[in-house]
Amino acid sequence: MSTSLTAYYNSQPLKFRGAIRSCPIVSVPIQDILYRANNHRFQVAVQEWVENSDGQYTMDTLKQDIARPEVQAMIHQVLQASVGEDGEALKIKLINEKQTTPLVLTVGNVVVNGNTRLFIMRLLLAIDPIKYAHFANVRCIYLPDDATEEEIDEYEIEEQLAEEVKVEYLWYETANWMLEWKTQSNKTDQQVADKFRTGKSEAKKLMNAYSEADLYLRHINKPFQFKSIENKRTAFETLSEVKGKFAADPAKQKLIEKIAYYYIENEDAVPERLFVYFKRIGSYIDTIEKSLIEHGPQIEVVTPNEGNNHNPDSDIEDLFCSEPQGTEAVLDYFTQLEGGNRKEAIEIVDRVIEHETDKEKEKQRKAKPLMKLQQGLDAIQESYVHFNNKEQDAKKFAQVIARIERTLTDFKTKVGVQ
Repeated sequence: MSTSLTAYYNSQPLKFRGAIRSCPIVSVPIQDILYRANNHRFQVAVQEWVENSDGQYTMDTLKQDIARPEVQAMIHQVLQASVGEDGEALKIKLINEKQTTPLVLTVGNVVVNGNTRLFIMRLLLAIDPIKYAHFANVRCIYLPDDATEEEIDEYEIEEQLAEEVKVEYLWYETANWMLEWKTQSNKTDQQVADKFRTGKSEAKKLMNAYSEADLYLRHINKPFQFKSIENKRTAFETLSEVKGKFAADPAKQKLIEKIAYYYIENEDAVPERLFVYFKRIGSYIDTIEKSLIEHGPQIEVVTPNEGNNHNPDSDIEDLFCSEPQGTEAVLDYFTQLEGGNRKEAIEIVDRVIEHETDKEKEKQRKAKPLMKLQQGLDAIQESYVHFNNKEQDAKKFAQVIARIERTLTDFKTKVGVQ
């Protein structure tokens, strides 16, 4: 830290390593402050940038090259794209109140907490250098020189959860952060939930959704482009839940996954697929397999060992009469379907789900009278157990019992019971 470029303004309490310490507030020229590449608010977007750098960068080399102008410019662009309506509230606060909270830096002037505030201050300074001249020098405090990366992450979590005015994390940003902290620090799901102040099931559901979304984005050759599926969180939560029921059957999981991916990619065609059909793929997967075998579009089956002996008249029956059998055969068949054939197969899946759902509703409708009668019996038995002649009005009970007896007489006549 260059003392020639700084001036001290009082101090700020800092909770770090379980203790409160007083840190001097230092004024640092805004151009000397560096964005942190592995800040968890925009780390997913940075990972996308790394993926598209043709091997020029990895997350590790990015951290090492953090001071390079092109790296800082990239993070600035990422922030520009990710700061939305929540950032507007922070911008208004900075305009009205100026800087009220110091940025937290590491040695080397890298921001730990305050990347978005730094971005907005730079933005305002560029818009009107005179009006916002007070942002030319930023009030900062420093973490200890020997702070480890793990300690910095712990501090960032606590600070982000405590901030009153902040840019909210998108679901996949929080999930990415949770998974990274869980993996690198070897934490349990319960520890993750406690750290991020949420329930265990909610934390697990969020991390599972992220993992499924990550698989999908890699499947369509768009790794880390989570912005494109920002509104699909529920779909990936459901997919994770459905696949989880078939943990012992990888082939079924894969078939469910392929059907689900088609639903996601073609959401506009039948919007209710993501909200209604999605949950029921697993429930009716056996019937779906059977219907695809019996009614699926015929295709020319291509196997690696056919060579020049391939019979152009081969169709779906060839596939299902050969090895492998069962779900693996259906999966092989479904994988080979393209274009109109894939669409036709999905329509079969839709019809199965619709038909089985209607059957289930009809079954429930038929079972409802008996269910209600059983509930009525349970209620009568409970009333009998709790009845006390000294506490309740026996006359009123007798009136209700008489009505029950009349209804039972009518019911027995309707049922045909003497």
